[in-house]
Amino acid sequence: MLLDSEMLETLNSFAASSEDLIFVVNEAFRIEYLNSSALRFIGDGTKEVKGRSYADFLPSSSHEVLARNFRRVFESGEPASFENDMVLSDRKITLDLHLSPVRNGGRFIAGVLGVARDITERKYLENLISHSRREWLRALDEMPHSLAVVGPGHRIERVNRAMALMLNSTVRDAIGMTCYEQFHGTSGPPDFCPLVNRTGSGNYAAEVLEPHLGGSCLSSISSLKDDEGKTVGCLFVAREISELERSLRSRKCGEEYMRMILSSAEYAVYIQDTDGKYVYFNAIPGDQAPWRLIGNSPLEFFEPATALKIIGRVKKVAACGKELTQEIDYVMGEEVLRFSERISPIVDAIGRVKAVATVSVKGAKFRRIKGRTPPAKFVSKDLSAREREVLTLIAGGLTSTQVAEGLSLSRKTVETHRARIMKKLGLHKTSALVSYAAKAGLLE
Repeated sequence: MLLDSEMLETLNSFAASSEDLIFVVNEAFRIEYLNSSALRFIGDGTKEVKGRSYADFLPSSSHEVLARNFRRVFESGEPASFENDMVLSDRKITLDLHLSPVRNGGRFIAGVLGVARDITERKYLENLISHSRREWLRALDEMPHSLAVVGPGHRIERVNRAMALMLNSTVRDAIGMTCYEQFHGTSGPPDFCPLVNRTGSGNYAAEVLEPHLGGSCLSSISSLKDDEGKTVGCLFVAREISELERSLRSRKCGEEYMRMILSSAEYAVYIQDTDGKYVYFNAIPGDQAPWRLIGNSPLEFFEPATALKIIGRVKKVAACGKELTQEIDYVMGEEVLRFSERISPIVDAIGRVKAVATVSVKGAKFRRIKGRTPPAKFVSKDLSAREREVLTLIAGGLTSTQVAEGLSLSRKTVETHRARIMKKLGLHKTSALVSYAAKAGLLE
């Protein structure tokens, strides 16, 4: 007899109430013991199962896997662990099984003790995380910008394909390289490295030119912090200056296209979605329908300050749901076109704003004096021209991301400007910035 009364009592003392499936089979692979969880699993309740083959209770697809591992334990005398997928009548599950030899009198192996745990949900989550990680890494590899993650020892821990090509390496071979040698061509970390500037508060970031990377590249370097706020690495993103130049040329062509439309139009009617993108545009008179505008943002067709004002008023009308009437100057190079505009929300059946419609009628037309900006009532002399520009846009209700997009800067750079402005002006809240900008005449 494989299990005497003492052994059964010992098994029941820890196995009877366990959520794991606990069982014992003899050398003929017949069941000697099942705990209550295992009985519920096979669906036999309290029916007598002792002496019956394990195969009577499991799907045929699982028989060979279990039999092979039972034989392995009997022959080697060593425990075995494995995972086994089972297709039941109503679902598919994954069991984590651990088999141990049961010795009866000395070294003779008389049976196998099995402990199985249902890990179906855990495997699902693991597969989901693994899939998400693969998708994330694939997205990084397909990014047009060159990207690298650097660890605390100035060693590269991860690069995407674009960065590997820039380093004349492979994704795998680039791991472990010294970052400052590869990125900057220096024998030691530069002063602007986040790992050198660990003591700075906030998220340290820098933008530098990198001629060492085979051409004129602009890199953005930002700190990576742990849960305690300590800098433990940095994120390095590089893009070729030629890409910026192409972007500027594209916008220049867009500005010329819009100037041609607005210069010939007496009035225009257009609809924008709540992000400011054009979904309909009709200029009258016009030689052709301006389909090129559809789906694009004003940032593609106006200089940044004007474009961000257009987007800002769309968001304002979408947020308040009320009509707005105003005059706006469209700055097109050295020419300024003034339009009187009525901006109205377009709502759905339950009152949600889905888009914004604008009727724009041309007014005065004049030329701007090059290099001159509208006079401000009072503006701190400590602010640079760029800081005044950023202050005006932020005070106009735009986010750092929108300001960055409009001025072709990184979000980190805009936030750095914001921090410097507040420090120079002795202000601590965005509302105080808005008040200051209004008093200074920057919002007129």
